Amino acid sequence: MAESEPSRLMRRLEVMAYLKVGSSTLYRWIDLGIVPAPLPGTSRWDSRQIDQALDRIAGIKNGVAHDDFEARKTRWSKRRPQEAR
Repeated sequence: MAESEPSRLMRRLEVMAYLKVGSSTLYRWIDLGIVPAPLPGTSRWDSRQIDQALDRIAGIKNGVAHDDFEARKTRWSKRRPQEAR
């Protein structure tokens, strides 16, 4: 028999374990819009919605981290004194 795929829907304790946070932190993050609330009319969270929310916060688009190297380089060069020529 083939292995079943893990459920996409998670209960509160599973979400807390997944995010490695306690209950008060989970609900504070929901209030702040960091992670989504349970699906309407249920007490279950969609794991994909949680992952998408975390990706947005981390600046990940389409599974690829966005690193604005040129912007960082410009900020860094403005802080660094120019070397004497």
